[in-house]
Amino acid sequence: MVVWGGLRPIAARIVFDVVAVIGLSYSTFSLVENDKSTSEADESNGLKKKKKEKKADHTNHWNGLVLVASLVVTVLTAGNFTNRWTLTFPMVPIFILQGLRRIPVLERNRWTRGIICILSGLFILLGIKLSILFPAVELPPVEGPFHVGTVDLHIPVTNKVTMELGGNFTHLPIRILYPTLEKPNPVPYLTPATAIEYCRETMKLGAPDPIQNFGWMLHTWRLTHIQAKEQAQLIPPNGDTTTSSTGSTPKFQKLPVIIYSHGLGGTADIYSFQTLSLAAKGNIVVVMNHLDGTGPIAKTKSGQAVIFDHDISKMNTTIGDQMRRQQTKIRVNELLIVTEAVLEMTSKDTEEVVE
Repeated sequence: MVVWGGLRPIAARIVFDVVAVIGLSYSTFSLVENDKSTSEADESNGLKKKKKEKKADHTNHWNGLVLVASLVVTVLTAGNFTNRWTLTFPMVPIFILQGLRRIPVLERNRWTRGIICILSGLFILLGIKLSILFPAVELPPVEGPFHVGTVDLHIPVTNKVTMELGGNFTHLPIRILYPTLEKPNPVPYLTPATAIEYCRETMKLGAPDPIQNFGWMLHTWRLTHIQAKEQAQLIPPNGDTTTSSTGSTPKFQKLPVIIYSHGLGGTADIYSFQTLSLAAKGNIVVVMNHLDGTGPIAKTKSGQAVIFDHDISKMNTTIGDQMRRQQTKIRVNELLIVTEAVLEMTSKDTEEVVE
């Protein structure tokens, strides 16, 4: 099933979400039904009443376990509390309401139980609606004769090309994607080391004022994975295993090299589908993570974070125009550095591109 733009719901996530909703529904409504049957017990029959009370305690015990299990399963399968916030956030008031129902004074009052049941049901419906509005999706499979290998590197800034970054950065972060015959593994769509910062800065960049600080609303993207193999072997020449004159190292054929520069507000992660598609068709793709402040987040080799320069919003002003010219100059220099590095690497065995 396609949601939009080729994106597809994550099947496993749908299963876990449905299980959680069923668990919440059981915890909410089974207790009310049980309370009713207990209240209608024949008081003149003490033995019958005692059996019903024992049954009620047993049901309420399982009811609480199912409620806790629904939250635990959702959090564990999502990785943390906010990755599937569409369900975990509504679970909080449901937990509070179900806890109130177990207070003896409130438990004996039919009206109180009914109100709590209705409110809990509304929060369950809210969780279902939010999960539909913010689905956990995955990228469609790329088409091509090869699988894709990937490696993240830092290109040293040489004296041949100077840069005016102001941060005295010594390396440029890049990602290389390339064709391989090795089977891929699920790789996080957003780089784990910068995923939270990326979500936060992206919300500040594109969301309206009231929710700009709600970066957790994008944490669902952290559930998405791409199919690639980190540090995979480059494809052998012409699909065979011909070795070099030394008889020990395969000779790798020369492949087309594409240098991919992300747009304003982009990163190497965001263009994964495009770059994976290019690599699957037999190209080596060098993806830039620009350090000019046009991306939500980029990490230098030393771990310093370069976040989006929000002053770009002044684009139609003199200051804004000057900033954009400066960023364009930085980008050109970065592209020259990467191009020079690629030319240097291609003068050696192609395998060294991924070392």
